[in-house]
Amino acid sequence: PLARAVAVLGDDAPLAQAAALAGLSPAQARAAADELAGADVLRPAAQLGFVHPIVAQAVYLGIPAAERAQLHHEAANLLRRVDGEPERAAPHLLKTLPTGEPWVVDCLHSAGRRALRGGSPEVAAGYLKRALDEAPQRPLRAELLIDLGRADALAGRSTGPQRLREAIALLDQPQARARALAQLGEALYAAGDNDGAAKAFDEGLGLLDGADPLLEEELAAGYISAARLEYRDHPDAATRFRDLLSISEEARTPAQRALLAQRGAEHAMLGDVPHARVRELIVRALDGGLLTDVTADGTAYVAAVAGLHFADWEEEADAAAAAGLDDARTRGSVVGFAAMSTLRGTSRYLRGDVVGALADLEGGLERLPIMAVVRPFAHGYTALALLDRGEPERAAEQLAHAPDRQMTAAFTYNWMLFARGRVALQAGDPEAALRVLLECGRRLEAIPASSPCVLPWRSEAAIAALRLARDGEAHELAHEELRRARISGAPRALGTALRAAGLVAGGTPGMALLEEAVEALDRSPAKLERARVLIDLGAAQRRARQQSAARDTLRLGLDAAYRCGADGLAANARAELIAAGARPRRPALEGVQALTPSERRVSDLAAGGLTNREIAQALFVSTKTVEFHLRNAYLKLRIRSRRELRPALAEDAERA
Repeated sequence: PLARAVAVLGDDAPLAQAAALAGLSPAQARAAADELAGADVLRPAAQLGFVHPIVAQAVYLGIPAAERAQLHHEAANLLRRVDGEPERAAPHLLKTLPTGEPWVVDCLHSAGRRALRGGSPEVAAGYLKRALDEAPQRPLRAELLIDLGRADALAGRSTGPQRLREAIALLDQPQARARALAQLGEALYAAGDNDGAAKAFDEGLGLLDGADPLLEEELAAGYISAARLEYRDHPDAATRFRDLLSISEEARTPAQRALLAQRGAEHAMLGDVPHARVRELIVRALDGGLLTDVTADGTAYVAAVAGLHFADWEEEADAAAAAGLDDARTRGSVVGFAAMSTLRGTSRYLRGDVVGALADLEGGLERLPIMAVVRPFAHGYTALALLDRGEPERAAEQLAHAPDRQMTAAFTYNWMLFARGRVALQAGDPEAALRVLLECGRRLEAIPASSPCVLPWRSEAAIAALRLARDGEAHELAHEELRRARISGAPRALGTALRAAGLVAGGTPGMALLEEAVEALDRSPAKLERARVLIDLGAAQRRARQQSAARDTLRLGLDAAYRCGADGLAANARAELIAAGARPRRPALEGVQALTPSERRVSDLAAGGLTNREIAQALFVSTKTVEFHLRNAYLKLRIRSRRELRPALAEDAERA
């Protein structure tokens, strides 16, 4: 009996617990333990365990299935009474048959909630499903379904919304239903169903009628966020949003902070206020504790990070996305990890870290099981980064995925359209480029998200029209982009618009506009766009036979492109330098820019102090994969130890 008890309890079972499970007195248990130790079956120690795992397995499997399940049931009951920790008892209950005993449900529910708080949604889901097998009463069943819906959503499973709907059907009290509808709205938003999310939030609002002002504010913030991108299906959302733009700027409650973040993101999308105003609103929400309020999965937090990005506050966006990543890792949220990886990758791309951007963007894409809102955004920016990296074929592959209806309906699908336009333009097909860019523009205007801070589609379309000799259309597009960019004053948008205007104008006026673009981008963290403009300016100077100035400008552009890891842009700069009579240097095969995205991703985490095992857990890969990437990184960085990683990465960033 003692050997079977130890086999059920597992290694390091205290003698007293094994004795109780085996039905032996302490003296009988000690005698049995000594006998089994003498036979080389158990270790001779106070904490019992088998000498050989094969023996442990043989003893365990030798117990008849029904008896084994009963022993696990008794072990769970024993452990919960001994130390009161549900995490110790719950694993045993997973191996038992339903009995309908209330303590079983309570134990599994408590363990599930603790696993959720501890960042293990998969473990939590296992406990909660098993608790539902006990056929609990209606109110408790609803609670279990709500928690299971949260666990599924965090793990990125499409079953989350359905669990929440089942729970809502069991709830009678209006406030409880409204609270569950708020969670359903968040889950549907994460799944890319903006329309369904808006309806869930709106239904919750209709149940309260002033009974819970804080929950009402939370639902209103969620409704506005989801319906903002679905004006055609929710025409009243436009009115509500106009009201939002005129309310006070309090940030005392979670809902007020969420609304403040949405307000900042709205201004960023419209481009109707100076970009400093966008930062002021969003930073106030973040400083008030928005991440703690809604987590990295929350619609308001995603809107806050995106709003900073749109308004060219990339350092702030990067910091907010990094904080969101930490939150997602802590909670085990696949959804939050994917969203924040994508947003940080976007920020890195625009700040001129193409390798780091791909590390984040490709890492996010690997973990997007249901994030239809984020997926096209990630595909679009990955394609743009690959294009600048000098990999047009891989860029085209990113955009070749056949989009489903849900993806094409998403606001973020515009980033795939924009990237298709740029890929077509670089491939020498300006007609296809113009067609897809104008479609992107029509969609953005309909939302509306008319600011060039969101996507500079007019600038790209103007260049396509110019190459088709449609000069009037090119001038009109470039002029309108520049007019709108000057309203917000965001340096990246202004520099991009000035670049397009300069290319369209041509000649001396065009060079003046390109020089103004460089000046604007000097005030922006957008290093990649600055490299692009420098190369265009140098090419224009060469065509104007200003060879000396051209060589100086192109060398700056080449160096900037190289520092960004934009090998494709650097190749253009080298070709222009050769045409201008210079002999440019060859690209380096070592250093940070030589790292692959996976090597960069692993190196960043290792430099931050994580062990190989922790890196593997954070990235959902094996430790062998981590070791492989680190070995390659050491070779390229010409270092020998982990201690040298941080200085090597920092030194390269400082040079850049």
